[in-house]
Amino acid sequence: SDAAIGPVAGAVRWRAGQAAVHCSGALTLEPLAAARKYGALAGSWHPFQTFVAQGRAEGGAEGTATTLEGVTFGIEADAGLYDTLAELAERVGGVALPVPAGARALYHAASVMSCGYLTTLLHEAEALWKRAGLPPEAAGPAIGVLAETTLANLRRAGAGAALSGPTARGDEATVRLHLDALAASAPELLPLYAAVSARSAVLAEEVGRPVGETDWAALFAEYVPRAGQEG
Repeated sequence: SDAAIGPVAGAVRWRAGQAAVHCSGALTLEPLAAARKYGALAGSWHPFQTFVAQGRAEGGAEGTATTLEGVTFGIEADAGLYDTLAELAERVGGVALPVPAGARALYHAASVMSCGYLTTLLHEAEALWKRAGLPPEAAGPAIGVLAETTLANLRRAGAGAALSGPTARGDEATVRLHLDALAASAPELLPLYAAVSARSAVLAEEVGRPVGETDWAALFAEYVPRAGQEG
């Protein structure tokens, strides 16, 4: 874990000419201070990729697939070490990206939102599918194809072109239909749906989509109490 980096670095007898490198996306080089103290160079080499332990797959599936081809590696390093880490990234098929200390927390938050939280979002979509009474075995394939198509569109044309859905087209009636259904069958998902829908409306406006005259904040507040208003 990230918390172990500092203690492990402090337990090693470092010397000049060595390099201490961690693979955390969120942490700066501060946990490697002990290595620097004794003359070693410090660096962070973080693959912007997902790694899941073998054996976690559901339904008896054989683990998960991971590749480094085309993966971005976020690198922060002392002078003299960056080029070595960048070359290492390229040797495994990746792309090197300098990520300074001040950017690392947001950089890592971006990775979590595009991976772990995406998984959570799709899991909740599967849960809604099942609550609708549709065949459970069809949920994964149906939602998977839709998600893969969306990601392909995102990579090819950008978020503005890939964005779809009722909020993005100003369809208040459909959004209300969703909110009513969630309120009745999955009220715990109302805050999530409202938050993502609101950001979709913002994105639609940013790229010049006609989103109508709906006051989305007021609409969502009808279903999800505003922060600070709950007694």
